[in-house]
Amino acid sequence: MFIFLRKGGKIYLPLILISVLMAGCFRHYYKIDTKDKVSPEMISILESTEKIYFVHFNDDIYFLQKMRIVGSDIEAEIEPVTDNLISKAYTRKNTSMKYKPNSEGNILLHVHLYVDKNKQSFITENSPKVIIPMTSIIRMDVYDKDKKRTNTNMTFSSIGLGLSILVGILTVLFNIAY
Repeated sequence: MFIFLRKGGKIYLPLILISVLMAGCFRHYYKIDTKDKVSPEMISILESTEKIYFVHFNDDIYFLQKMRIVGSDIEAEIEPVTDNLISKAYTRKNTSMKYKPNSEGNILLHVHLYVDKNKQSFITENSPKVIIPMTSIIRMDVYDKDKKRTNTNMTFSSIGLGLSILVGILTVLFNIAY
């Protein structure tokens, strides 16, 4: 196609530029909603959405499984998180971040609980069980789709794609006419 669009030594740079720019389009974004106070009601609401819970103890991160609320405590079984998962999803930024819906779609299910280093949680010895008092949780990050930014990106990507197709058609017609 490059040779076809080249006529008389002229290269149609705008078409090439638009094509290169289109490679970064149609992206999906997520955002992190941070809560400084956690209540049993908040956790109950999130439980109905089938979120995946992580707890951050000092420098260690664990999955919370079979989680349940008992009074003002969270009781769960814990399992260490793999390094691959840790490196991908725990950046905290004020802007929304990109994700690939097919391979990283489960990032929208993440909820991260951060336990105060000075307050003690109770890990049952010789058992993967943990009891976390709600008062020891200093922050909760809920990952969710950034609908506004994703929709804006999709709109502009569609416009850009339409314009690049139009420029391509006009370039071909212009070359045929001359």
